Amino acid sequence: MILKKLILENTGPIQNIDHSFSSKDGIMKPLVLVGKNGSGKSIAISFLVNTIISGKQVLFDDVEVEKGKVYKLRSSNYVRNGHHFYYGKIGLSDNFYCTEFQLMLTRKEFEEKFKYTPIYREWSSIPNEEYSFFSSNFNSNHLKLRDIYANNSLLYFPPNRFEEPAWVNHHNLTKTEFSEEPKLRNLSNRQIICSTTLTKTKSWLLDIVFDSRVLERKNIQIQDLLNLQNNPNAQDLLLQSIMGGRYEGHNTRLIEEINRFLSTLFSDPANYRFGIGGKNHRLISIMRNDQIFVPDIQQLSTGQALIFSLFCSILRDFDKTGQHISSTNDVTGVVVIDEIDLHLHTSFQFELLPKLLRFFPKVQFIVTSHSPLFLLGMNKIYGEDGFDTLNLPEGEYISAEHFSEFLNAYTAYGESTKYQESIREAIIQSRKPIIFVEGDYDIRFLNKAAEYLGKTELLEKVELKDSNGFGNIDKVWKHFNSDLASITPQNIVLLYDCDTHKQEDQKGNVYKRVIPCIKSNPIEKGIENLLSKETLSRAITAKKAFIDITPSMVKITRGEEITVPETWEVNKDEKGNLCDWICENSESQDFDNFGLVFDILEGILN
Repeated sequence: MILKKLILENTGPIQNIDHSFSSKDGIMKPLVLVGKNGSGKSIAISFLVNTIISGKQVLFDDVEVEKGKVYKLRSSNYVRNGHHFYYGKIGLSDNFYCTEFQLMLTRKEFEEKFKYTPIYREWSSIPNEEYSFFSSNFNSNHLKLRDIYANNSLLYFPPNRFEEPAWVNHHNLTKTEFSEEPKLRNLSNRQIICSTTLTKTKSWLLDIVFDSRVLERKNIQIQDLLNLQNNPNAQDLLLQSIMGGRYEGHNTRLIEEINRFLSTLFSDPANYRFGIGGKNHRLISIMRNDQIFVPDIQQLSTGQALIFSLFCSILRDFDKTGQHISSTNDVTGVVVIDEIDLHLHTSFQFELLPKLLRFFPKVQFIVTSHSPLFLLGMNKIYGEDGFDTLNLPEGEYISAEHFSEFLNAYTAYGESTKYQESIREAIIQSRKPIIFVEGDYDIRFLNKAAEYLGKTELLEKVELKDSNGFGNIDKVWKHFNSDLASITPQNIVLLYDCDTHKQEDQKGNVYKRVIPCIKSNPIEKGIENLLSKETLSRAITAKKAFIDITPSMVKITRGEEITVPETWEVNKDEKGNLCDWICENSESQDFDNFGLVFDILEGILN
């Protein structure tokens, strides 16, 4: 871990931030800064970037900012209204730090007028006649500092980043060439600030393909050929050599990781790889099942190009460190991205961006975002406590659902024409029966229940889709008029939780079904109604916060005593954690009642 601490007080609109960077299960917890325009997100980012650049200035000559200068200007204009100073401190590993003060008065005038000093120990280092102060201890240990900068990716993607579209006249631009960079100790040959990256990515791809094919080819040995009949491994090696060669090594692994990411980029499990054109037409294309899919990576959509460039830029920069890479899990560093959802369609914000970050579990990501869907996607990929979200300017930690822009934006998204079109497209493209359920937790519970009940094969034959609430399942039902339902090629099941009180119905191949209610179980709402009291009691023993319990009480109504029974309800902030705990600590009898769901599905599908 490189970043340890972020402290800001009275900086621009920000009242107070005191954030400690951490990890969970060996995965660095990303920090997402959210808030309306003008809430201080970019100001917070500027302190981090200024720190990273200041450390680089101590070691190298090829720095984006001239030595002795700063990336971020200090000004009294950035002191929060109604206050008289701002303070910022970034703490890094090996006890490195970077601090700054900005005062409305000189230090001496401040102390004389207000009769107090701020609590920070660096205050005493400010000269009496100064308004502004910047300090770091990067010079205290050059060896340790060099280790940080030489062995990690330290990158900043500003909001003005862009990728050139396919229609740019590349014949009049500088052509992609193999890199030739001087290897001098005072030069890093790396840039922290990444504004446009696809051109550099193309040169790097040529480099790693060249090194892989020239330096990492493994030839079959003669003694292996003499024992082909008794050596299956040698037979495989011979087949690989005949089919085009066998390659092993650092650059080959980089190529494999990029090809693996392409499947994620296109949300398709097909066999993707990038290809290189001939020497007179050196285009880099993307192949799908060995057929040209994208003739030139410059023809990727703006969103695809941005995400592909982000991925390759991080991998390319770490490759320059010379560190061992067997997979993206080996990449370490700090990556700061301002407006991570910039220029991206909602589906990319929700699906792709969180997956991109998760490709690099040892990288500390600090990003800003306006997108509620990005936060929901992070929640889906990382879990509720797998990342931190700070709402500015207050600096309070929030969940995805509490993001101030969440409700209106998500409601509008669910009701939009694009949402309706995505339903139609998913149905047309899929030949499997589709089961719409109310939420992601339903899917996770059903998958686990299938393991115990021997229904895994059944679930493999269908596609479970998270509808994000019964309201969206209603929209699917309304989407089908009688004609459309009758010509839909596969069965579609709309599966409601027991508490929705829907009437079961059918339109052609579209079925509306409700999970039966188990009245003897304590939870009345959601798929958790299928969990027995014994199962839930074990969960409560592990963590009381899972379930909110209202004790039995006697209520007097119009003079008559009425006993209100005890009620159990899953705490809304613990639903995901409860699901995780039960799936990880379950026994077969915990999922006995889920057989009712599989009975419904089998009754329709058979």
